[in-house]
Amino acid sequence: MPRSRSGPIAPILASSAEGRGASRPAGRPPAPGMVWIPGGSFLMGSDAHYPEEAPAHRVRVEGFWLDRTPVTNAQFLKFVKATGHVTLAERPADPSLYPDALPPRKRR
Repeated sequence: MPRSRSGPIAPILASSAEGRGASRPAGRPPAPGMVWIPGGSFLMGSDAHYPEEAPAHRVRVEGFWLDRTPVTNAQFLKFVKATGHVTLAERPADPSLYPDALPPRKRR
């Protein structure tokens, strides 16, 4: 199983290599306050909404550990300060990933 930090900043999802499928892996959770979510399959996407959601297709996910409660802003701030993490929203966009987007407007 991947190692995970203990305490309030434990990753929200900690995948388990041992816990394939629906059975819970042996041993304790990787951090306090985590619960086991069994693996399974589900229909991902949609053929009836936005084009980028198509095609709807069946996917299988392995079981994983999930924090019982959401990460608070204070916990996330502590994580950012400890690791220097920069979110995708804070990084400049790469225009090559958005070829149909309008160019930025010039400021007056």
